[in-house]
Amino acid sequence: MSDVVHLACSVSQSSVLGPLHLELYTAELVDIAAEIGINIDIYSDDTQLHAHCKPSDTTDAIDKLERCIAVVDKWMAASRLKMNSDV
Repeated sequence: MSDVVHLACSVSQSSVLGPLHLELYTAELVDIAAEIGINIDIYSDDTQLHAHCKPSDTTDAIDKLERCIAVVDKWMAASRLKMNSDV
């Protein structure tokens, strides 16, 4: 017997609403990163967090990135997503 997954809602990959739904769905991630002071790039199935800093400020930048990753991981778990921590 195969496992069946029932989706409450979805958007067809060819739908013109797909990009809008992605933007609405991930808007909270942008707010999280901005609040912590981290830059974020989101494209379909890829999200990247990054920070620019002077060499003397690397410790602070690393702390911000780690804090942001922890908050994003919690958001993803609450949104039924899983962060790929192997990369």
